[in-house]
Amino acid sequence: MTCITCNIHSGQFAAEKNYKRFLNNLNVLIENRMIKKIKNSNQNSPFLEEEYVCTQCQQVWLLVVPDQAFRGRWNAKR
Repeated sequence: MTCITCNIHSGQFAAEKNYKRFLNNLNVLIENRMIKKIKNSNQNSPFLEEEYVCTQCQQVWLLVVPDQAFRGRWNAKR
């Protein structure tokens, strides 16, 4: 279960403007120490993947950074 802090987006980004808006929101949460980057984890993926943890509820999140042919996504990690 995620809290209101880290529930800033779920799933793929429909367009670049959605990703940029998400990234701005994520950076604010990082600056306020509400979400913390824990590692890059793209060992088995052709895309850049970054893991984050919510400091409020401890939910781990995976950000797959979009590229030209892939929309990227933000999902809770199981």
